[in-house]
Amino acid sequence: MFIKTDTDQLLVFRTCEQEVYDFVMNTGSLWLRTSHYYQNIEEDIAREDKLEGLNSCKISLPLIFESSRTNITSIEGEGFIGENPQKAYIISFHGISIEQKTKRGFGPKTFGIYNIEKFINNILNEAKKQLEIKSYIFGKVIYQYSPVFISSSNLGGSYKLNEKEHLSIFDQNLLRKRPVEPFILQDEFRLVLFVDEYINNNIDSILKINVSNNNFYDYSENHFYTQ
Repeated sequence: MFIKTDTDQLLVFRTCEQEVYDFVMNTGSLWLRTSHYYQNIEEDIAREDKLEGLNSCKISLPLIFESSRTNITSIEGEGFIGENPQKAYIISFHGISIEQKTKRGFGPKTFGIYNIEKFINNILNEAKKQLEIKSYIFGKVIYQYSPVFISSSNLGGSYKLNEKEHLSIFDQNLLRKRPVEPFILQDEFRLVLFVDEYINNNIDSILKINVSNNNFYDYSENHFYTQ
């Protein structure tokens, strides 16, 4: 196996089970999932994240607020501010820093992307045939807790401190995940497509597309894929 990524392009890979690999390499089949899906895949510990899409914070410094003349609010510990995630479809990849034990948990087969810019454009063009894409982001996932601020309005479910103020997440970001295992071992890249509505208004719907299989090359250990 050899690296075949184009010059001046990111080294991006996807590791998966044999069946998924065969579909991708033969037909270009890709499935993009919602945040809700990743919150509930209990059979796949490597990818499950109960807080997917909900940026979390860890309050080691106790926050004490005077919520009224007679009441005091104290907040401390790890948790999440319940702001609803934006509606989006997600597909994940990994870089070269993924831990071997984590990679093995995803499956035995790996493929690389020749040109990530052309690949993303291919995905966008195919996705737009099924639904309206408001915007998209692609990048490397940042493993860190989210900053918070005191807001003067309820930003979709933030923590209410009093009648006028709320504790809210600053810069909610679907490229941010908690800095804990197994996530910090995954070296994840992800493409996020933001939409107004899910397919059939179903939060568990799958955006199924087919891109050109010329986007991919095999990078599985001790195996050369032959078309």
